[in-house]
Amino acid sequence: MCGGCQLQHLNYQTQLDLKQTWVRDSLKKIAGLSNFDVSPTIGTEEQWHYRRVVKLRFGLDLKLAYVNAESNGQVKVETCPIFTADDALWAQFNTFLPVLCSQAESGLVSIYKADNENYVASIDVQTDSMLNRNAALPALLKGCMLRTPSESFDIGDTSLRFEQHGLAFQYTPLSFVQNHAEQSAKISESVVNAVIASGAQRVFDLYCGFGVTAIALAKKGARVVGVENNPESIRLARLNAATNGANAEWVCDDVAKVILTLLKRHKPDAIIVNPPRTGLASKVTSALLESDARTIVYVSCMPQTLARDLKVLCGKYRIDDCQPYDMFPQTTHVETVVVLTLDR
Repeated sequence: MCGGCQLQHLNYQTQLDLKQTWVRDSLKKIAGLSNFDVSPTIGTEEQWHYRRVVKLRFGLDLKLAYVNAESNGQVKVETCPIFTADDALWAQFNTFLPVLCSQAESGLVSIYKADNENYVASIDVQTDSMLNRNAALPALLKGCMLRTPSESFDIGDTSLRFEQHGLAFQYTPLSFVQNHAEQSAKISESVVNAVIASGAQRVFDLYCGFGVTAIALAKKGARVVGVENNPESIRLARLNAATNGANAEWVCDDVAKVILTLLKRHKPDAIIVNPPRTGLASKVTSALLESDARTIVYVSCMPQTLARDLKVLCGKYRIDDCQPYDMFPQTTHVETVVVLTLDR
């Protein structure tokens, strides 16, 4: 077993209760915060087969494998019930790899759900191996993006799309996408609602990805600045904004490097932050305190770094809402949305 689904032996309500407890305990023990309620974790009907993407690797045997969470060894994949019920995918892919890159010594593979019946793959071969550009795609794969240190090309159709907020979005394997479609839609909707309820007109969306929440807010009349350091995500944000008839400003840079400059040019009423697991850089938390934005909405995927950052922010802001979401059923991961209001 890969060891990634640490909670699959527990009934689902117990999983939700545990995640609420983990968020509450982190905020109390790390940040010393206890004068507010952590709401019950919002669960999902899609507790299996929910992942949009899985990341694997292969070695000399050219067989797909996960990395074991504890031993760091490779675990060959024959089924993955949190990704797909169609086990034919793994057999087809393991037949495809030797035809595509027979000389490769190792590589990284990401497999994305294009829809309920087809997939898109991204394969990074870590040496300059000869790749077969004419390799026939297996039946379940509609496209494959290939990259080596010296070249990059596609076989088939690698486009990926979904709808949310009644809007159409496009992304690629070179951008980051939230893994649980149902739960990420709930989270984005809650963030949009919190910003609109605050009365904000000028909004920063920091770590904005390819623009889902920023574009939804722009369509509701907010003046939005989206910041993201992934060039492909910003390219897609501009494309998605144009597709949906939304006006927003997009900045491709490290949030910590540009936030003070942006705060001098704009005076945001609300700031959304959705950082990686490492949380906010100290420069960012300091800038947030200086911003005097009425509302901060913090979307976190790591309770410990959330607590560390809230310990600083709650010197000037109060917590109005703390809502965990189960983005990864069967695992120990939990997403949390915290709404902060300037405490005058």
